[in-house]
Amino acid sequence: MSLLADMLSKAQRKGADKRDVPPELTRIIARRSRSGPYVRFMILSAAVVGAFIGGYMTVSYLTGRGEDILSPRESRQHEEITGRQQERQPSPHRKSPQGLRAGTDKKRGPARTKASPARRQNRKTSVAEASGQHSPAWTGSQKKLFRSAEMSSFIYTARQYEAEGRYNEALSEYRKALSITPTDPLLLNAVAYLYLRMNAPATALEYTLKALKTRPGYVPAIVNAGISYAQTGDAEKAEIFLQKAVELDPLNREALYNLALLLEKNGRTDDSLSTYRRLAESGDYDAYIHVGRMLELSGRTDEAVSVYRGITRSALVSEETRRQASRRLTALQEHNRQ
Repeated sequence: MSLLADMLSKAQRKGADKRDVPPELTRIIARRSRSGPYVRFMILSAAVVGAFIGGYMTVSYLTGRGEDILSPRESRQHEEITGRQQERQPSPHRKSPQGLRAGTDKKRGPARTKASPARRQNRKTSVAEASGQHSPAWTGSQKKLFRSAEMSSFIYTARQYEAEGRYNEALSEYRKALSITPTDPLLLNAVAYLYLRMNAPATALEYTLKALKTRPGYVPAIVNAGISYAQTGDAEKAEIFLQKAVELDPLNREALYNLALLLEKNGRTDDSLSTYRRLAESGDYDAYIHVGRMLELSGRTDEAVSVYRGITRSALVSEETRRQASRRLTALQEHNRQ
């Protein structure tokens, strides 16, 4: 091994005695020394060219995918901002939110500072157009939102009139709301209720039936339909509707009270008594006064006295109900003395 190393050392060293070095080994060493710098140069050049090409491709890729670099939060925020601007300034000349942003042109770049005739016309837009009314640039959701706000305004005004007892004005506002949603069961039932208050049960019945056509299980409309039938003299249909309301909502106090009252008027005292009891047990404690009355009508005076006394001692009933119970107790005591 040391002999081979010595020959290699002599072959590579200039000026050394190379007589004992084989000629073939000398030629190999010479070729290697000449090709070494060239190989290193080629390797370095290839590395530089590869780095340049890779960098160029990376820049091209990132430039073409610029929008995709935005995070989801930034992208959503951009869309929301342009959307709000569109809602604040609706105009028949402005692009939709899905189109170009204001002030840019896809081919020519940023728009010129000088306003175009269309822009000057937009600046003179009337107040009605600026608010979005009847603007063709409105989206479906914007129109729906405006109509909903308009309807809410009508309903609010109608309820104000109703609270003041101005039923005709309230009806006018409810009809405006119905012009927007003609089949709304809540609005139809509200109109029916007003007609009942105005002693127009036949008209009230029409509106309740319209409401039930749209929403068959709507209990308030079923109750008002039963009352309408009762006031028009159709006790049989009135009972059918009121019984149906109680079946759908056993704790509905309006349904229980009107059913009990209807049964009482029809002379069905026992059925009326049981219905009044259900009403009182549902939490309407003032209904116990009606329980006492039904017991009196049934000849069960002692039970009626017990109920009246319970009412006078209860803090859960109204003052007016306690006064009625006290009067009935006094009347029964005087009757017993006689």
